[in-house]
Amino acid sequence: MISLVPVSNLPFIKVQIQSRQQVQSSMDVLMSMLGDLNKKVQITIDEFQQISKYETPSSMDATLRGYLQKIPNTQFIFSGSQRHLLLELFTDAKKPFFSSVDHLALQLLDPQVYADFILKHFSQAGQKISLEAIEEILNWTRGHTYHTQYFCNLLFSKRSQEIGLQEIARIKSEVLYTYEQSYLQLQAVLSKNQWKCLRGIAHEQSVESVTNKDFLHKFGLAQSSAHQAVNVLLDKELIYEQRERDGTQLFIYDPFFSRWLEEG
Repeated sequence: MISLVPVSNLPFIKVQIQSRQQVQSSMDVLMSMLGDLNKKVQITIDEFQQISKYETPSSMDATLRGYLQKIPNTQFIFSGSQRHLLLELFTDAKKPFFSSVDHLALQLLDPQVYADFILKHFSQAGQKISLEAIEEILNWTRGHTYHTQYFCNLLFSKRSQEIGLQEIARIKSEVLYTYEQSYLQLQAVLSKNQWKCLRGIAHEQSVESVTNKDFLHKFGLAQSSAHQAVNVLLDKELIYEQRERDGTQLFIYDPFFSRWLEEG
């Protein structure tokens, strides 16, 4: 369905998948319209890995794949937060998108660039913040954009003339207190082994494998239960995998949650 957003008057597209035939016919109409435009078009689909979770098998990926070369004025960007699922869609030879796109992994911002940005905005508001305090913020939030911005906005709202490590410590406590009930609720719905895995990964900062003997012994887990727990935690987006040339590391997805677990 194509309509206009009342406030901005921008086009809005809503796709409801009820059958494969409907997907094909709806997409044919939409892509034909875009292909007839005398201008370049960019289509961005966020959280694209969700198509692999549909209860009813969908041909959406195969349908989209068919348009990549048919409409030269249109470019596609497929993004997502669950890297392992997203990679499967583009690296599995059995999937329609195999070897059809360029891959780009977004890295964290350079700490120095982020530090300069934070210093600039606090200074412009007449608030003096030490470089030591900025370094501690970026370390504690692990440089994640949302969490760093959240932390700095909270700190900025205190209107302190001079900001050092004491002020940073107060904001840390405030953040963890704010989210504590959500984390406790999460604990109530996870199994004991899943919770042990989370605590273990948080305390270790990152883990190459939860089936490592030292990790299992340290956090009271059996190999089979730890393996099952990790799969569930990945699916729930509570942890994520980061692949590097020297191996794979598991991290807690939410830095605030990770810091809260560290204290428990």
